[in-house]
Amino acid sequence: MSDKSVTPKAKRTGRRKTNFGAILSFVGILFAVSPILIMYATQVAAYGWLGIYSLPIGGVAAVIGLWHMIGGIRQTLKIGTPTESEDLVERTKVLKDKSISIALLVPVLLITLPLISFVAGSMVVGAYAGIITVFAFGATVPAAAWFSMKFAIQSKVKSLPIVIGILMAIALVVLFFEAQALYQHFIWQSKIGTQDI
Repeated sequence: MSDKSVTPKAKRTGRRKTNFGAILSFVGILFAVSPILIMYATQVAAYGWLGIYSLPIGGVAAVIGLWHMIGGIRQTLKIGTPTESEDLVERTKVLKDKSISIALLVPVLLITLPLISFVAGSMVVGAYAGIITVFAFGATVPAAAWFSMKFAIQSKVKSLPIVIGILMAIALVVLFFEAQALYQHFIWQSKIGTQDI
C-alpha cells in the first residue's frame, strides 16, 4: 500500500494560477494598446479609434489576470515551507515557487502602472490622484522584488538568485524612469488645471 499522505499535487495550483494570470494580463494589455501600436506603425490615425473598444476589453482582461495572479500568489504563500531537516527537496520546490510567483507580478505591475495612473489621474479623479497612484502602486514593485529575491536566496538554487536579481534590478531601473515620467506628467497636468483662463 503506497503512502498518499505526502505532498498532494494540489500544492502546485497556486503557481499555475499565477502563470495563467500573468499570461492573461499580458494578453489583455497587448490587446488594449494594439490599435495605438498599429496606428503608430502604419501612420493611419483611423486605427486609434479602435482603442475605444480594445481599451476596456483589454483592461478588463488585464484586471482579471492580475486578480488571478494575486490569488495564485496568496495560495503559494500559504503553503508551509518545510525545514531542511524535514524535506530539503520539497523546501526547495516551495521556495522556488514562491520566488517565481512573486517575480512574475513585477513586470505586470510595471506595465499596468501607467494605465492605472492615467485612468485615476486623467479620467476619474484628477492629476493629484494620478500622483498618489504612482507612489502607492509603484511602492509594491520594490516590495515584490525584495520578497522574490528573499525566497530565491532561501531556496539555495544556485542560478535562481542570480536570474531573479538581474531581472529585479532591471525592473527597478524601469520603475524609476517610469515613475519619474508619470510624476512629471501629472505635475504638469495639475499646473495646467490651476491656471486662470
